[in-house]
Amino acid sequence: MLAAIFSLLGTGQRSPLVLFAIVLATFAYLVSGRRVTGKTVFAVFFVFVPVITLATAVLGRSGAGNSSVLGLLGEFLQRILASNQTSSVVGWRYIYRRGPQETFGGEWLESLQGLLPGSAGSTLANEIFAVLYGSDRGTSPPSLWGSIYYNFGYSGIAVAPVILAMIFAGVTRLGTRSKERNTLELIGIAGVFATIGTWVAGTPVYLLNTGIAVYAVVWVIGSRQSLTADPFGDAKGLSRRRRSRRPRPRPRPRPRRIVAANDIHAE
Repeated sequence: MLAAIFSLLGTGQRSPLVLFAIVLATFAYLVSGRRVTGKTVFAVFFVFVPVITLATAVLGRSGAGNSSVLGLLGEFLQRILASNQTSSVVGWRYIYRRGPQETFGGEWLESLQGLLPGSAGSTLANEIFAVLYGSDRGTSPPSLWGSIYYNFGYSGIAVAPVILAMIFAGVTRLGTRSKERNTLELIGIAGVFATIGTWVAGTPVYLLNTGIAVYAVVWVIGSRQSLTADPFGDAKGLSRRRRSRRPRPRPRPRPRRIVAANDIHAE
């Protein structure tokens, strides 16, 4: 875990570290049998919040005059609880004035093309950032529903919640059904849950950028290993447990011997 934290801090981005904390908390929830105690929540909080605060100062991502610990912590909370929400509101007003796109899903398609080399992709997030801060050297994506409205109009607003609810419910049911799982599979499930659970803004490219494809592959590989190995790689131990859990056949009662009355002799 320390290697993952160090690698994420080396990128200069704090959002992946926050997502990693959510994945870790979800993993603890699944490992504990879907029972998260207060100790688990406080452990994640007291480990990652100081690390993120320190990374903000070391990487030079703090604003002017925020050199104290409380100032850095307040800036981090401002980023999570206010900045993203302001971006969604301003993005909705910007989109509403422009109206839905003429091309059905055109902006989503442009953002997907931006993953390819030589393609700039969609510039909507940069345009909203320019409205907020006066420069397009940054991104402020609209909310998920603002993005759906911009790409699919009012019909998308009516249909998309039903489709997303069915997809998310299916993924949740598949990941929480009772069965024997190993650690690798639980990591993949936690990653998929955290990724789709934090998709509140932008296009589906967010899911790809946050690694949902990798987590899905880990989930599949782990589920196949669960059929042959236990959570710690001891295939024999798992087979023994499975055999021990099987109900043992009850012994059949012996037939009683029936004695005729004339076979009983008095002494």
